[in-house]
Amino acid sequence: MSIDTLAIIKKIGKKIARTDLEKEFPLNEFETLTLHSGLPGLVLFYGELQQAFPEEGWDETGNKFLTRLVSAIKQQGIPSLSMFSGAAGMGLAAVCLSENFKYYNHFISNVNEMIKEQLFSYIGDEPTHGIHMQVYDVIEGLSGILNYLLLFREDEGIRSALESGLNYLVTLITRQIHVKGTNVPGWYVPSEYQFSAMESQIYPNGNFNTSMSHGVAGPLALLSRCCLQGVVVKGQKRAIETLIDFLNWSKQRDEKRIFWKGQIDFLEYQMKCVNDEHSIRRDAWCYGPPGICYGMALGAKALNNHVLLHEVEGVFMDAIHDIRGIFSPTFCHGYAGLYQMVQAMEQLTGKSYLRERDRLKQNIVSYYNESNPYGFNNVETEGPDLIERASTGLLTGATGTCLALLSGELGSEKQLWQNAFLL
Repeated sequence: MSIDTLAIIKKIGKKIARTDLEKEFPLNEFETLTLHSGLPGLVLFYGELQQAFPEEGWDETGNKFLTRLVSAIKQQGIPSLSMFSGAAGMGLAAVCLSENFKYYNHFISNVNEMIKEQLFSYIGDEPTHGIHMQVYDVIEGLSGILNYLLLFREDEGIRSALESGLNYLVTLITRQIHVKGTNVPGWYVPSEYQFSAMESQIYPNGNFNTSMSHGVAGPLALLSRCCLQGVVVKGQKRAIETLIDFLNWSKQRDEKRIFWKGQIDFLEYQMKCVNDEHSIRRDAWCYGPPGICYGMALGAKALNNHVLLHEVEGVFMDAIHDIRGIFSPTFCHGYAGLYQMVQAMEQLTGKSYLRERDRLKQNIVSYYNESNPYGFNNVETEGPDLIERASTGLLTGATGTCLALLSGELGSEKQLWQNAFLL
């Protein structure tokens, strides 16, 4: 283990534990309950620290934050079932702190029952004219929720709910719907369901999202993970093939390598020709080749397709050697996410990416500044400028950065927190 890296992680852990977050960096009611930037992310973080260093008492801090979370739930309720804003994330956080289900089983059981009872809100009527990304994606939708339920696949009741969700996803992926005179995949996102008014203007005819965080790489990873862990419903492998075919069709190539646009315009699909318009290059977990390649690599493993796996590994390696659009140490769209994805690819393929790991680790550590509130700041663009913000968040803050570094120090053993990102 690297003493310097572990010292940084522990120092940040102690700093966050001493901070009164509500006074120094107040969270609004929504954020308080979220895995991405609120209390569940802190519970998860200290659970992993306790697992790594069981004699150092990190569980006490984790329990403090879980107690605050329970109090907040009593006041506000649970806003959704999702991984990063709702019940699945809360459940995963408690599982990480539970020391292999030694503690918090009542809380975990209540979360699981809620998900089982309310899952129908995500798997209702089949869409005929398109769908919100938040129904199926990793961040807010079924891919994140079902990946949490996969942890409990041996429980008969949860297995049934998991399979119901998988059946819905398979139908969504494999059926065609008729839009504007064209048959399109069921995960088509119409203009009125875009994230913002600006995106609705950019895509007046709707689009198809390719990404891991909000697009079809997420369901591909979920269906493939389930398949590899023995949870298979009718049509699941066909759905995996369908998503791989779409991603193979939609890839582009520049003078150096293959890449994907985040969104494929309806007209591009209709004309069967992907162009460079509205193409923003980012090589991250959330958008771009690294996340998409990992989803495709899982699909190749699930289908036992060695040729595809070899091709995807090459595209992934090209992206890691020519990183574009990354300027933050954090997880979602920063170096920590890439660092964790390299580790995940090693675990999946059995190949070593030692030089790539070392280089990414150095990139992350170079952002560390002891004078920052939590050591690592998130870096975002605002117009032409790069702006730094302090955050404890899992997606775009210090805890996600620290967990990726911790995973690298602990070696090949997979940690539970990685389930939040389908890794």
